[in-house]
Amino acid sequence: MSEEFADRVEPLDSHRCQPAAVSVPRVGARVVLIDSVGSVLLIHERIEGGEHWITPGGGVEPTETLQQAASRELFEETGIGVQVAPHAEALCSTQRLWGWEGVTYDQVDHFFLLWLAGEPRARGAEGDSVPSGRPVVAPAAPTPMETQTRLGHRWWSTAELRSTTETIVPADLADIVAAALERAARSPRLDA
Repeated sequence: MSEEFADRVEPLDSHRCQPAAVSVPRVGARVVLIDSVGSVLLIHERIEGGEHWITPGGGVEPTETLQQAASRELFEETGIGVQVAPHAEALCSTQRLWGWEGVTYDQVDHFFLLWLAGEPRARGAEGDSVPSGRPVVAPAAPTPMETQTRLGHRWWSTAELRSTTETIVPADLADIVAAALERAARSPRLDA
């Protein structure tokens, strides 16, 4: 090697080849499930990097539509068998990176709005009692990953979503739920 380049060339051992950081692309379908008092159901999860609260949902299988996946995931994670309409449009979509067991997922989530039976109404100043028609939430068919990551579930009001210090996914879920409640309040009832 020429002496003029010797000081610019480092031994090969000092530059070990590192595997490139690769993320696995994933498409998700989720349900924004709102009960008759305007609360939304969230699942508490532990993933690499921390914990968060997120709507029920998960990965779309190769033969499923987004709507079918959202319905299946809702049932698997909660035991609630409400179906997303076949041609329902997503309320919103988000992209997030998350990891589990050393795998990083680059996931695009599509959120679908579903109402539980009963007319949505705002909570009173003191708060309303839990509606008697609210279903029991019990996972029907959790995957092994869901069994390991799930910490619990809870119904959240928009006020609670706005005031919490917990991580909510998506971060603007309170605004999404509030807008859905406002649209529902302005819509004429079909059975009136």
